[in-house]
Amino acid sequence: MHEAFVFAHTLIADSFDGARVWLPWSSELFYGVWGLLEWRLLTHVDASFSEYLFGLKRNVLAPVPRTALQSTTPVTELTFRPLSQRHRILSWISIIIYPYLKRILRQKYDKLTAGTPDAELERQSIERRYPSAVWLHWLMVHVYPVLHVVCEGSSFLFLIAFMLGKTPFFSLWQQLSRLVLKRATRRDQLAAQANPLARNTVMVTQMILAATVLGFRLLEWRRAPQQAVGGVAVDGTSTSAEPIVPRLDVEAAAAAVPGAPRITPGTCPVCSHRVTNAAVNTVSGVVCCYPCLQQVVAERGVCPVTNQPTISQNIRRLYEA
Repeated sequence: MHEAFVFAHTLIADSFDGARVWLPWSSELFYGVWGLLEWRLLTHVDASFSEYLFGLKRNVLAPVPRTALQSTTPVTELTFRPLSQRHRILSWISIIIYPYLKRILRQKYDKLTAGTPDAELERQSIERRYPSAVWLHWLMVHVYPVLHVVCEGSSFLFLIAFMLGKTPFFSLWQQLSRLVLKRATRRDQLAAQANPLARNTVMVTQMILAATVLGFRLLEWRRAPQQAVGGVAVDGTSTSAEPIVPRLDVEAAAAAVPGAPRITPGTCPVCSHRVTNAAVNTVSGVVCCYPCLQQVVAERGVCPVTNQPTISQNIRRLYEA
């Protein structure tokens, strides 16, 4: 859902300046809105969005002897309790905060290990300004991969054990908080329908799901005429009769500007990451990530590489042919 939200936000920003301003904070907007929805679902139906769609709900496993958790013990002999406020908070952290922190750490790690000259210069500049950043960067580069392997490996092992019936928990976090998933019964569904707040929450969830499907269809229909009239393929060929991007020697133009970032094929000269949601400045022919290019042009009014004056109307999205 995060990638879908960012993609939709990027397309909407093509037409609305108000949405364009918030492009650098697309992830924060998504997790903020999604966090409110997940909290309402956890409060009223004891399930996350995806769990509710599959008819599941969360319960707390009451303390039992360790031998009772073996695969030979019938599920009916285990005691389950409804979620308390503490367990709802723990569930919300695992659904919203944990994925957000993982994404932020991954982006920071990719930026530090990009290996591009611009990323190296930025890292050195930060370390000169903040000496403590040296240790933080060292920890990020050397400790983060180990933590990532441990977390992903433990999740994989728990999933295998859960599928084999060796444990009622499918993650280490769930075992520590003693949260389990159960199929929602008819009584649970009737109780949710009798509660006005729960009923409204379920209705909002269904509307969001339907709006997501219809919204993407509308975005595809809206994008189709743009591709037919003036789209640009990823390989640089134009789908229109007139070429949109001028044939300029971008590397020579960038070399003539003191302090300009270096041009590396497939790498955004602004964020030093692999280009995603590619866009081109039709004045200079420079290709960047669409949010990066929009932000630089909106703030400085120039191309981020050649410093040629430009405006937002000179930015064109690059779609796959």
